[in-house]
Amino acid sequence: MPPRKRRKSAPKPSWRDTLFYWRGELGVSDSDALYGAFIWSGTWVGSDDGVLPAAEKFAQSENEFNLIHRCEEDEPSWEMFDDISDHGSEHGALPRDMPYIPPELNFEGFYMLDNGNGPEETEDNEHTVAYDRREIEKDGTYTENHLVTACGDTPFGRFVSHGRIVTRNGEAELTLARRYITDTDARAKLTARELAEKLADDDMAPWERLPVCA
Repeated sequence: MPPRKRRKSAPKPSWRDTLFYWRGELGVSDSDALYGAFIWSGTWVGSDDGVLPAAEKFAQSENEFNLIHRCEEDEPSWEMFDDISDHGSEHGALPRDMPYIPPELNFEGFYMLDNGNGPEETEDNEHTVAYDRREIEKDGTYTENHLVTACGDTPFGRFVSHGRIVTRNGEAELTLARRYITDTDARAKLTARELAEKLADDDMAPWERLPVCA
């Protein structure tokens, strides 16, 4: 009688299976100390099934973050978009007072994280964001898609992110889904700009293109 083949055991769940959604208002500081700097602040929520959490989850979350991109002296942080138009959808134009967004932002700041000792301020070692404004055609209608990708290092591993900016209640709102990856993942060596170049031009939510491994 031939030996029975052993069934392959299912992979053990990993904390990297969770997709972490960060959502907050993106704006420009008018304070004297940070004048002209980009500020992104809000809350983050973990999603075990990868589905975008409801707005109420972000409102109820105590996992706050506050990140800053300090503009260089020659960076045109107040240059306005010349061809703003309203397409009547959440993929539409940014607010009329939203300044030019640099193609790359380097965020620094903190986020709250509970590793068993209560919420504590935590900082990324590196967090680079790439902004890519595109036009998406569907059924003869063109809409703007403000895609955002990111990558960086943390005290507990590397991450990649996909997301987008939408206009909500007259404010620019950035949602980024963060996926923590291993050093052997094919995305570990990609820059934020290279991640953006790999995103297809369609109306699929960018966070739906963040598999656990690649």
